[in-house]
Amino acid sequence: MGILQSLREKQFTCIVEFTPHSRADVQRMAEVSRDLAALNDKYASKGVKIAGVALTQNPGGSLAYEHHAALAVLNEKGMGEGIEAMPHITGKEMNADALRTILRALAEAGVTTILALTGDVPGSAQGVFELDSLGILELANEISYSLLKKARNPEQMAQIPVLNAGAAVSPFKYTEGSLAMQLIKASKKVRAGAAFLICQSGWDAERSEFLLNELQVENTPLIGNVQVVNYVAARFMRSLPGCVISDPFLERLRGETADDAQERASQQAAMFRGLGYAGIHIGKPGDFQSAEEVEAILDRALEIPDWREHKENLTFPMPERPAPLLRSSASVSKAVHNLVFDEAGALHGIARAALSPFNRSAEREGGLYRLFKGWEAMGKGVLYQCENCGDCFLPENQYVCTIGECEKGLNNPPCGDADPTGICGNNPNRVCVGEKLYYRLVHYKALDSFKRTILPPRDYALRNTASVLNYFFNRDHATKPNPLASSGLIQIGELLHATIPFPGAAMRLMLEAGDKAFSESNKGRLVVEHLIADQARQGANYLDVNLDALGAPNAPDLMRGFVRMIREHGCGVPPCVDSSDVAVLRAGLEEWFALSDAAKQNGGETIRPPLVNSIPFVEREKFRPLIAMRADRPFGIVCLLVGMAGPLKSPDEMFEAAREMFSLATEAGFQPGDIFFDTVTLGIASDGCMDAMGNIKASHTRNSFLAIERIRKDPTMKGVHALLGVSNWTFGAQRRRIGHIRAFIAAAQKYGLDAVIADVEKEFGLREAAPELVEFVEMFVGLDGGEESMLTYSAEMQKARQAGWI
Repeated sequence: MGILQSLREKQFTCIVEFTPHSRADVQRMAEVSRDLAALNDKYASKGVKIAGVALTQNPGGSLAYEHHAALAVLNEKGMGEGIEAMPHITGKEMNADALRTILRALAEAGVTTILALTGDVPGSAQGVFELDSLGILELANEISYSLLKKARNPEQMAQIPVLNAGAAVSPFKYTEGSLAMQLIKASKKVRAGAAFLICQSGWDAERSEFLLNELQVENTPLIGNVQVVNYVAARFMRSLPGCVISDPFLERLRGETADDAQERASQQAAMFRGLGYAGIHIGKPGDFQSAEEVEAILDRALEIPDWREHKENLTFPMPERPAPLLRSSASVSKAVHNLVFDEAGALHGIARAALSPFNRSAEREGGLYRLFKGWEAMGKGVLYQCENCGDCFLPENQYVCTIGECEKGLNNPPCGDADPTGICGNNPNRVCVGEKLYYRLVHYKALDSFKRTILPPRDYALRNTASVLNYFFNRDHATKPNPLASSGLIQIGELLHATIPFPGAAMRLMLEAGDKAFSESNKGRLVVEHLIADQARQGANYLDVNLDALGAPNAPDLMRGFVRMIREHGCGVPPCVDSSDVAVLRAGLEEWFALSDAAKQNGGETIRPPLVNSIPFVEREKFRPLIAMRADRPFGIVCLLVGMAGPLKSPDEMFEAAREMFSLATEAGFQPGDIFFDTVTLGIASDGCMDAMGNIKASHTRNSFLAIERIRKDPTMKGVHALLGVSNWTFGAQRRRIGHIRAFIAAAQKYGLDAVIADVEKEFGLREAAPELVEFVEMFVGLDGGEESMLTYSAEMQKARQAGWI
């Protein structure tokens, strides 16, 4: 069955933890797993399922058997039926490339579930921590997405195994900042793709109940942590970062027997089941030597009618701690940033000019550059404990350096190692950087925005370079220009359209998931999240989303859900709400406006206005109520220049239709820059110089381009945009499909095209189009309805067929 399936079927799911140190340990683990599987018939009527065994990765800095070697032994010896191995994966010893390699290898080896952890500081080696648990979750999703891209229909997609990842969370923190940051990071882990969360070990029943209540909003299975622990083990565990064992608990353990330890573990299991946790992750120092040990714990847990009768034996909290004395203000740093670093700052231009000689020196590592780098390292080192990453995230982190002030140098702290007083678990001389960050965020009322932010990995190519120069001269993460900025085009990403096989398959899977489509992890949602994030990173100005082909009766609600996903994963890129149904368009707009209001109320960033695609000329009266919404909120509209029979028949008709729609839109409050005119793209095979009756005519491509030229040059409509869905041009193309689109865009830009709906990954407008393909497009533009142009068309189409283009 597997762990995730057991969780989805609402079984009380048990995962048994092992830390094998040798081949012999793994062989014993295989034997135990087979015996564990045999217990599932016994527990089936109780709704309990032993679904997996966990392979830890060097916990506490101690060495364990390598995962692939362990999996090879498990495959050789055989595991119990329905039991899957769940490796723990940490970023403490591997960089991003190594983690990507191991995750792909695990997926290809048949592993379907991992636990993503930041990891403990290594015992005798240097830690890496390029990626923490969030980064590993994102990598696992990236690999799953690459596997799912092979699918072209929902059935294929449903059959492809993917790499599901869980993550950890701890409620056993006893300062306001540490506890709040654990909950915030848990929420980020869910957004990064965590399919479930496992509570770290602790003995505080009230906090276990608190955690469940706090994380209900995440709609993610929460698994409790059960440990069979005695006095000797607890005393050792107490020395491990992040492990909270209070003095009263340690005293209680003194003199207890093995039976007492087992009884408490049973009471813990009963507690988690009674509270409504999805299952338990159960372990024992030295590992379980037989399935009978696990069986005894579960049997006793199922006998306990009310776990609260044993609450006193499960509750050993640390005392609540006051906030550490920290400087919560960064007013000087913020003032300097606003004045000098912000592009709108009064001294920004002067600073950039003054820094130009140092930047020119940077290109050749000259003495002037080295001098500046030294000044910067000294100044930022004193002020911020800067570690010269070269890709500075100080503004995003309220001027707390999460490398220099964190023992692990995490991009997205905390790691969970802080002790009950908020002190770093790896350096007793430091307050946890997450603690510092929390109180700074509270001071500036920036906590809500921070909760939605997952910072990307730093650009390690910039390490040990001058971050100030990298910022001013557009080399770091904050200032790199939009990848498509120089294309001369407003680019609307097209890959959230249900008619395209791959996204269409994902959308149909989400439709089949019903009410859980947006609240629980599923393959369809994973694909859509990646399509959103990828198009945003590639420089899309808008993300077109069209669900019409699904034929869903609840299409307005579906559109609301997809708009929320764009807000969540689209890095600020607004949606282009695309439908022929007014109700669906209205739902998408209303949802985006509601999200905008929420962001404003919570002090978040301003959300850019969305775009509506489209308002057909022939149905303009039907869409008047939608157009009237512009009186209250800003958004843009695509005006589709079509009549009753499809595309309008001449440039004059298109131009007059555009003027009428421009008047309608501007009267409703739209500015010229809010208005996009779509003259429609016909494909190579559907355009031509003859109508259905065999009469010679001008091509639609010619009419379209000439209409664009007139619209863009008309002084009364100055500032409007001309838009085309350029992928339609390849209808009938056999080869060089991307080249055909590049050529079509290049030809259309000469007439004023400045916006496209396209696959933004292809970087249209940036790469030069092939001259012979541009000439092919221009041949269509030359089809003026005369006999000579018809002869030219016949000859050129014959050449294109011979070349295999069409």
